[in-house]
Amino acid sequence: MCDSITIRVVVDGIVDDGLKNRPWPIRVDSIYDQHGEIVAVKPAIINEVSPLTGAKFYIRPFFDNKNSLIGKLAGYEISVNPPACMIGNNALIHIRVYLAIMCSLQLLKFALLKLDASARAVRQISVKHVTVESITMTYLIPFDSYEEALEAERQLEEHARAILNTNHRNPKAPKPVVTVE
Repeated sequence: MCDSITIRVVVDGIVDDGLKNRPWPIRVDSIYDQHGEIVAVKPAIINEVSPLTGAKFYIRPFFDNKNSLIGKLAGYEISVNPPACMIGNNALIHIRVYLAIMCSLQLLKFALLKLDASARAVRQISVKHVTVESITMTYLIPFDSYEEALEAERQLEEHARAILNTNHRNPKAPKPVVTVE
């Protein structure tokens, strides 16, 4: 099950021909010096709420120039917990990665329309504009006892370390499997 997902949706190149000057919605945080002058601006995280469950998800605009807002908007990064945003409980739904992508995309479209983006432009956004940045998978497996579950978890971690960490070649990058306690 896909418990959380972060995707990037590129909107650069999507236009509403009837509203050429209508920008995509963004929010920015301004940074001021001691004299009240703006010295920098950065894209603000947009906190949104699922219309289905009330669970929160987050949208962050990104630009073609990563160091400033001088560049133009390239797209949006959206972080979602699909089970929470779609039904409210992980145990009641099996969310596959493709379904998580599609749900996240629909939540982004909903939020953009709510922020007064052009409906014609929003309708043009599709899965071809998506890049998956990260996924957290969750497996809900029933066991007869707590001890059985702990043993299965230990075996899974041992197996994952043996397979994934053994072939890990980049000493500067973190190992793919680590224990979280």
